[in-house]
This record gives sequence, structure tokens and C-alpha cells, in this order.
Amino acid sequence: MAAHKAHVRAYFAADEAHTQALQAAKSAGRFKGLDAEAYAALHSQLIEPFNAALERDDELHDACGKLGEQIIAIQPKTLDGIAVLARVCQFESRQAWEAPKSREYDEDVLVALVDGILAVAATA
Repeated sequence: MAAHKAHVRAYFAADEAHTQALQAAKSAGRFKGLDAEAYAALHSQLIEPFNAALERDDELHDACGKLGEQIIAIQPKTLDGIAVLARVCQFESRQAWEAPKSREYDEDVLVALVDGILAVAATA
């Protein structure tokens, strides 16, 4: 999850760098007089670092999601198990605050966390 957070920061930095490169190219007149193909090629060159960051962010997010699904499928039996599930819940909740997404998955995480707390409390 820390790797994903680091990549989110890198994604935003790449987005800002792309915006600045695009503005600098426009200000320098690099797009003037270009036909559609040359314009697209220049724009593609300027956006490539951003696209690479976006692809890597998507890969990391997918990996975190798969790991989260595996974690919530395991019934915690200890306080450490609940802590792991709580971290997944915290991570997913922060994602929802930043950009709302599937509530169904968020609900699954919360249900798994509550079930884990109740199971550990019953054995304590």
C-alpha cells in the first residue's frame, strides 16, 4: 500500500510535468504550422512520461485490490489479523474519499472488519 501511495504522488508529479511541457511547447510555438500527424507525434512525445506513470499506477492499484480481496476473504482470529484488515479498510476508505468508486467493495471490507472484531471478541 505504501508503494501505491508513492506511485500516486509520482503520477501527480508526472501530470504536472506533462502540463508544464505542453505549455512550454505551446508558448515556444512548437505546435504552430504542424500538420495533424506531426502535431499528434509531438503531443505523444510530451505525454509519454505521464502515460507511463498512469499505467504503473493502474498496475499497482490492481495489485493492491487483489491483495485486499484476499485479505478480506480470511476470517481474522487474532488482534494482528484484525489490524491487517483494518489497514485494508483504511486504505480503501481513503481511496473512496479521494475519488468515490464501487461502494460494494467498500462494504465488503467493512463487513469483514466487523466480523473479525466480533470473532476475536468472542474468543477473548
